[in-house]
Amino acid sequence: MTKYEAATVYAFTPLSGNDKAHGNPALVVFGDPTDEEKVLISQQARVELNGDMMESPIIDFVRPVDVENNIFDIRYYFCTGMEVSICGHGTICATKAIMEKYHKKKWKTNIYLQFK
Repeated sequence: MTKYEAATVYAFTPLSGNDKAHGNPALVVFGDPTDEEKVLISQQARVELNGDMMESPIIDFVRPVDVENNIFDIRYYFCTGMEVSICGHGTICATKAIMEKYHKKKWKTNIYLQFK
C-alpha cells in the first residue's frame, strides 16, 4: 500500500492549548487512495483520546483539486470502512488540517457538498 500523509485533528479542544482532548478526533489523510485503500486505512485507523488509543470515529480523505482556489475533495469514512455523505466534526478537522498544511491564514470561501 502507498504511504499517505495523515494528521490526527481534534474538533473541540480548549483554547488553553493543553494536550488533553475534549472533543471528537478525526484522522485526516491527504492524497488519492483507491477505494480499497480507503477501506483498509479506515479499518486500521487509531487515534489518541485522553491518553487512550481508540478507533478513529471518522476518517477524512482529502484530495487537493485546486489549492490556490481552496477546492478540495473530501470523503468521509467510518472506522468500519463504510463511506458516509457528511460529518460535521470531520469537516471541521479537515478544514483545520488543510489550513495548516497549505498555510492558509484566512479562508473566505464556501464549502460545497457533492453527494454520490
